[in-house]
Amino acid sequence: MPRLLVIEDSASLRATLRRMLESAGFEVLEAENGVKGAAALQCEAVDAVITDIVMPDMDGLQVIREVRTHHPGLKVLAISGHSEGSLNYLDLATKLGADGVLAKPFDVDSLVRAMTDLLGPSARPGGA
Repeated sequence: MPRLLVIEDSASLRATLRRMLESAGFEVLEAENGVKGAAALQCEAVDAVITDIVMPDMDGLQVIREVRTHHPGLKVLAISGHSEGSLNYLDLATKLGADGVLAKPFDVDSLVRAMTDLLGPSARPGGA
């Protein structure tokens, strides 16, 4: 069963993401911000990270940098509903090394498809 770390500062969205992913067969760990997410990666083995971009303390762009520095092979899906003028956070996430991006709002099918695309067919929930 693929194991994911979801880093999202909104408690309600974090709970929704957990339900969506668990119902699709993923095991989910949670962190409420980038600092806690980076700390979790030091002691927990995961197959991929899903990180929001706009968060207090340590944003998702910093999370991506941390992952690329300390866990270069780990897959990262960046999620965001924000952009400011010409600044598109998901474009920046891709440039910093996110393996995939997903704009909020999204449905469960889009999220599961994005994760299985990143992890490959052998990591599909429930087996191959």
